[in-house]
Amino acid sequence: MIIDLLILEGASFDGEKVLFGQKIDVVPRCLGTPDQMENAYYFLDNTVSIHVDQDGCIEFIEVSTDDPLTICCDGQNLSELPQEALLDFLREKNKNEIQVEENRHSFTFVHISTGLYYDITPEDVEEIIRESKADGVYGEMKEEIQADIERAKRPSAIGIGKAQYYTNKE
Repeated sequence: MIIDLLILEGASFDGEKVLFGQKIDVVPRCLGTPDQMENAYYFLDNTVSIHVDQDGCIEFIEVSTDDPLTICCDGQNLSELPQEALLDFLREKNKNEIQVEENRHSFTFVHISTGLYYDITPEDVEEIIRESKADGVYGEMKEEIQADIERAKRPSAIGIGKAQYYTNKE
């Protein structure tokens, strides 16, 4: 599936648009039947979550960066960008501003209501390598560490919201 993030507007799922402000009941036609928990609806085995406001209108879309999905924005394939290139791409769209939180696990671009979350960072991997070498288990963990290196290259989730989504949450 190709997901095109439409900053401050919504997203397109294989060409089917889901826009902020629409009622959630328009979404199943392109993503199937959701699981629901409070104000969040989960689609495609939880790889897409859509959050609604108190009126049932879409206000935030979060996409897991699992491999079967291709995530694009303004013609750029975000799924293929290394971390720094992705941050630069979004920073440029966000008036050259970025909020870094949680020891580089979370990045927020307030003006474009976009956020990135990384389960693991390159710094985390370096620490794992140091600790595993110090504990004498590096050889046993090499395969797992290689998987962590790959996971650290891209966010585990990308979220976009309606205008002022992040400023209204504080």
